[in-house]
Amino acid sequence: MENSPIAITGATGFLGRRLVRELLRRGRIVRGLHRAGSPVQAIAGPGVQLREARILDAGQMAWALSGCRAVIHCAAATDATREDINRALNVDAVSVLVRACRDAGVRRLVFLSTTCVTRPLRDSYSSTKLEGELIAAASGLDWTIFRPTMIYGRGSKEFETFLRALRWLPVTPLFGGGGKLIQPVAVWEAARAIALSLERPAALGRKYDLAGPHPIAMKDFARETARALGVRARFAPVPVGPAFHLTKVLGSVWEHPPINTDQVLAFAQDTVVDIEPARRDLDFDPPAYPEGLRRALSGE
Repeated sequence: MENSPIAITGATGFLGRRLVRELLRRGRIVRGLHRAGSPVQAIAGPGVQLREARILDAGQMAWALSGCRAVIHCAAATDATREDINRALNVDAVSVLVRACRDAGVRRLVFLSTTCVTRPLRDSYSSTKLEGELIAAASGLDWTIFRPTMIYGRGSKEFETFLRALRWLPVTPLFGGGGKLIQPVAVWEAARAIALSLERPAALGRKYDLAGPHPIAMKDFARETARALGVRARFAPVPVGPAFHLTKVLGSVWEHPPINTDQVLAFAQDTVVDIEPARRDLDFDPPAYPEGLRRALSGE
C-alpha cells in the first residue's frame, strides 16, 4: 500500500492543486478526483491519475477511490450561501465519501473543515461544515480533521478578488471597520502540514487549526497588502448588518456570488486559534503575513 495513490477530492481547486504539487514533491502518486468540466490541465502530468466522479454518487466515488491508501477531502461548497447547496456538498457528500471509503477499502481520511466552525456567529456554510466534521469523526475510519483559516496565495479566488479590489476600486469597503482579528495562512504551509499528516501516527483522531503565527486586524491586513502591491488604497467602513443581508439576497439568486455571508461574518468577529498542536505534531511553521505575502506575490 505504500506506493498506492493518495486521492484528493476537489483536486483542481486552489488548495487541491497545491496538495497535488506537495504530494508529488514527496514522491507520492496522486489520484485527482474531479467533477465534469473541471480544469484538469492544472494538475495533469506524471504521477497524477485523473478520475471523474460525481461526489454525491457513492458507486462512482468507490470506483474512483479503489486501490488508494488514503483520501484528502477538499471538495466543499466554499463560496455558496444557499442552505441546500451547503448541505449537499458539506454534509451529504461526506456521508457518501465515508460509504465509498468503506466500499473501496480506504481506511485513511483527511477531512478539510474550517475555523469558521469555532466562531459564535455561523451561517449555513460553517454550520454544515461542522456537521461534516461530526460525520468524519464518527466514520470509524482513521481520520484527521484540519480547520484552516483564510488561506492566501496566488490562484485563490478570494485572495485574487481582494487584490483586484485594492488595485482598481477607488475605495475598498471594510465591513465593520476592519477592527476584527484574523490569522491568514500561506497555502504552501497549509498543504505541507496536511500532506505530512499522512506520515505521522500522532495525527490520527486529531483536529488541527491551521493559521498564521500572529493575529492581525482586518484593516492592517488590507493596508499591508496594499503596501506590498504598491498601491495607495483608500478604505471605507461598511456596517456588517446591511452587508450580511445583502449577501443573503445575492446568495439566494446567485449560486456562486462574488462575496458570501461567511466572508461578511468573518468581519464581525475575531478569528484567533491555537496552532501549537500543529506545530508539535506536523512541524507546522507558517510565516507571518508580511513575509508570507511577499512570497505569495513573488509566485511561491
